[in-house]
Amino acid sequence: MVPTQGWVRYALQLRELRFSAGTTSLYVVLRIEPGPHACQASALPLEPHPQPSMVSLFNFCLEDLSNDNAVHCVIGMWSWAIVIGIKKKTDFGEIILAGFLASVIDVDHFLLARSLSLKAALSLPRRPFFHCSTVILVVVLILKLTMHLFKLKDSWCFLPWMLFISWTSHHIRDGIRHGLWMCPFGKTSPLPFWLYVITTSSLPHICSFAMYLTGTRQVMSSKHGIHIDV
Repeated sequence: MVPTQGWVRYALQLRELRFSAGTTSLYVVLRIEPGPHACQASALPLEPHPQPSMVSLFNFCLEDLSNDNAVHCVIGMWSWAIVIGIKKKTDFGEIILAGFLASVIDVDHFLLARSLSLKAALSLPRRPFFHCSTVILVVVLILKLTMHLFKLKDSWCFLPWMLFISWTSHHIRDGIRHGLWMCPFGKTSPLPFWLYVITTSSLPHICSFAMYLTGTRQVMSSKHGIHIDV
């Protein structure tokens, strides 16, 4: 029988040694027995844990990045499918394009890293350019102006709205972890999950109504040959 306080102190010292050195071959198991100031301790062998290899770490990062990018793609496709509905087989082309636009943003990780290395793309010193939410409005306005100059506003009138929905849904989902970067005003705190769900769910309907107010709905209805409901 030994004082409990002394054994606890001894166990903590060994635990600290294990974490700092990483090669300690013993660890202490405490078992408190009924009675005043009594406990028992036993030393058990500590099996070494193999360090993860660079291959396994690369595969983990690649899987995580692929899964995250796939979710962005699915959300972009789902959002545009709500906007136009799936009335014809040709609508699948637009839906796939929306998914592509929602996921292609992440290419700026490699552009900022100036490398095709996944490790470099995932360890950037700052957020890449296309993850600035202000860029969405700038790119959409430039796209609309370009379409107007080249007289493509009828056949491709949906493209600025598709780009806005796809990129915005991507930014909102990233905002759960990093917040929204509103250059040059700074960034917000990470978005609550409930706000992410509500915003992502309502975004297609808000954009659909805005398209109706701007007349894009009517042009798209004539293009598709059917009436697109708001």
